[in-house]
Amino acid sequence: MKIDLTDTTSSQINKALVQGRRAIGTPAVGMVLTLVIVTDEEDAYDSLKAAEEASHEHPSRTLVVIKRHARTLRDRTSSRLDAEVRVGA
Repeated sequence: MKIDLTDTTSSQINKALVQGRRAIGTPAVGMVLTLVIVTDEEDAYDSLKAAEEASHEHPSRTLVVIKRHARTLRDRTSSRLDAEVRVGA
């Protein structure tokens, strides 16, 4: 299951995680490894691919921060949080 959130908040991301877990029938997630990845746009694809492959052997919660360069003047004066929540295989 995949949920895309644009210009969101951490509270909305948490709600999406709960919604996704309930939708696939696992409302409670036990102790799992949390993998944190901080990367830039150039290396994001390879970083996500490596994390996905690793999760087949070691199920984990993965948090990825992709740093972007501001493209417009508006982008330089404000910050925005976009999220993609994936739950399940």
